[in-house]
Amino acid sequence: MTTTRNSKGQIYLLTAVTIWGAAPVATFALGKSFSSSWLFFLRLVPTAMAFLIVYLLRSIGQRKVVWPVRGGIGRTRALGYSLFGGVCYNLFISLALVTTSATIVGIVLTTEPVWIVFIDSSFKRRLPSRRLIASLVVAIASNVALLVGGSPSIKDANPGLGVIFATLAALSWGVFTVLSERWGAPAFDKSAQMALVSAPVALFVPLIFGGSHPKHIQLANLGEIAIVSLGSNLVAMVSWIRGVGSGGSQFAALFLYLQPIATIGLSAIFLHQSISLLTVVCLILVIASVINVTRG
Repeated sequence: MTTTRNSKGQIYLLTAVTIWGAAPVATFALGKSFSSSWLFFLRLVPTAMAFLIVYLLRSIGQRKVVWPVRGGIGRTRALGYSLFGGVCYNLFISLALVTTSATIVGIVLTTEPVWIVFIDSSFKRRLPSRRLIASLVVAIASNVALLVGGSPSIKDANPGLGVIFATLAALSWGVFTVLSERWGAPAFDKSAQMALVSAPVALFVPLIFGGSHPKHIQLANLGEIAIVSLGSNLVAMVSWIRGVGSGGSQFAALFLYLQPIATIGLSAIFLHQSISLLTVVCLILVIASVINVTRG
């Protein structure tokens, strides 16, 4: 029984990290046809519509209005957390993936656990440990190496801006994670509220800033949109929660190391992006820095 449960948990976790690893690749592919403002729209609006349908069906079934619970942190704070996590993170990701390769963005996002620990220590006014400082230095150095090394195989790429935007995305998610630590709402409700609150912003951004978008969406675009919206924010999130429930958070954290590997592998297969020696070295250094933090 335990073995079966662990096996299911591993399948859930593999599903989650594979989708999250594929999301930068799909977003980068969409970036060939859509501007960053439209990528921001596509990451949030379809997901919000899906969540809205779920709560509408729940309301019909229970014959009363069902809405995501706030988790006891108050309406204003829940609104602020949702906007910060939904708008800032998704906007910076969209900007990063139209300026540099999905491989580089995937590696930079791997530093999120290090930033989370560092930000948490700062918010609690505790001096960071030597292990954390060392890991942060390695992570930053690896990102700088990617910035300097660049991605010359991609036309019109700007690795400098890409690394900066991806780092801002990782920082945004780190701040959101620390702020929402006491947000007692279920994960599904948290994800739903982030999407539903942020979707109106994502809806108006293309109208205000404009940007390119194709007149006709191809079948391949529908698959890519499904990955970056419903896949990343709904399917992967639910799979992750179930995987954590089966094996625990420490066991689940080990699977996060597979996410950048999935991104690099899928980038090479579907985007034909070359994998340089610098990319491999930076990936190893980033993963080592995250392991160094999480093992303590």
